[in-house]
Amino acid sequence: MDLSTFLGKISAEGVKSSEWSVSEGVAIPYPYWNIIKRKASFAVARTYSLSCGAETHLVCASVRRNSKGELSYALWCGDAFLEGRRALTAKQAAGRVESALEALSGTNKLTLTAEMMSHYGSQPPSDRCEFWNKKTCAHTQHILGKLTEADLREMAAQLDGYLGGTSAVAGTMPTGDDEDALLEQYLFQVPMLFEGDRGAGKTFGARRFARTKGHVLVEVGGNESMEAADLLGYPVRVSDGSFVWKDGALSQAVRTASKGQKVCLLIDEILRIPQRHLSVLLTVLSPDEGQYRLRTGRIVKVVDGVGEEEVLTCPVENLAVIATTNVGCEYAVDAADPALAERFLIIRKDTSPDKLQAILSKALSAKGFEDVPGIVRSLMGFYDAAVKLKKSGMIAGAPTTRTLVRAIELSRSPVQVGAEVLNQALQWVARDLNGQPEEAQLKSLRELAARSFPGMKGRIWV
Repeated sequence: MDLSTFLGKISAEGVKSSEWSVSEGVAIPYPYWNIIKRKASFAVARTYSLSCGAETHLVCASVRRNSKGELSYALWCGDAFLEGRRALTAKQAAGRVESALEALSGTNKLTLTAEMMSHYGSQPPSDRCEFWNKKTCAHTQHILGKLTEADLREMAAQLDGYLGGTSAVAGTMPTGDDEDALLEQYLFQVPMLFEGDRGAGKTFGARRFARTKGHVLVEVGGNESMEAADLLGYPVRVSDGSFVWKDGALSQAVRTASKGQKVCLLIDEILRIPQRHLSVLLTVLSPDEGQYRLRTGRIVKVVDGVGEEEVLTCPVENLAVIATTNVGCEYAVDAADPALAERFLIIRKDTSPDKLQAILSKALSAKGFEDVPGIVRSLMGFYDAAVKLKKSGMIAGAPTTRTLVRAIELSRSPVQVGAEVLNQALQWVARDLNGQPEEAQLKSLRELAARSFPGMKGRIWV
């Protein structure tokens, strides 16, 4: 129904009841299911959890645009997608998400898919009324009495933000978790440095962005033995005994960008490269009249016995520089040179619970496992408890996004996930003077896995 009809319904049927306790959720992207057309469409929905004694109800309000582009509003009690009911499997839920995103353009569907799937099964089971084609129930009437025109217009603005490929609400500044939005906003203008904990997806996000956009990706992995020549280039001998020039990653990126192509240069673990060799970036990352300028060290001409060095230039808008680093005393990294750090826009990217849940949900859905919400809860329970054990000094390390996703990928069935998590425990325990794993720490992780994954099966070798 349209806004005027919906507001009329609010006026006619909205009844507030003091006996109901209401918890209001935030507006989220949602695959609205048309039960008549058996088709999903993209929507923004807000949830309301009502409780009275032992009884609970989940009421959802949504806004979407119909086939004519008109805003359409809906309200219902009980939701199979958000509650993750058995009647709607994870595979079917993923199908709804895919269908809902078909018509979207100008936005990153991979990110939006992960976000929408993270909400599958995120709400506890409720005492649903499902009043379709019947008189609205008391719970929807209560929410009708709470809704305002301002609430609905705010949801509509968020919907149009998604449909237009921008952030959810106009004017909202993206955060470190909105990596795609940040890359869209700043890349090809200023170099970006993503810092954060291990396994937070810093490298993966940069690679995915470049490939999704069809940009040329030039990648180099930082390490303690790297020298400036590895970035600039050096002569190498070929089969006929002569020498040819081999571009380093930096020269390759600038040379390709100088030919008019869009290039993303990814310097992974930049602070593992010794500072004295990173200094080659100082000049090249200081644009001159909108151009990056790089002296490669290659002699391209000799005049009167004097070698002329090659100078490569490219427009700033053709070259995006993305660097990543872990930060902390437990990593073998140098401190950032202040002069070099100023060349970068530094973004903090850590493993937030919401982001981790979205990634785990997507990985489990890709495997076609049932009860994705239940497995995610078990994985998050193990992760949270392991982090606490590490902070208290009872274990030496803790799981990361990378290790939890690896456990899912190695599992052949849902009941095997816990075993594959535990089989990585040697990464998280200290060693004694003889180089053997500390048995007390292993015992803590075994007990934690048993609590987090009751009934887990599979070969456990830790």
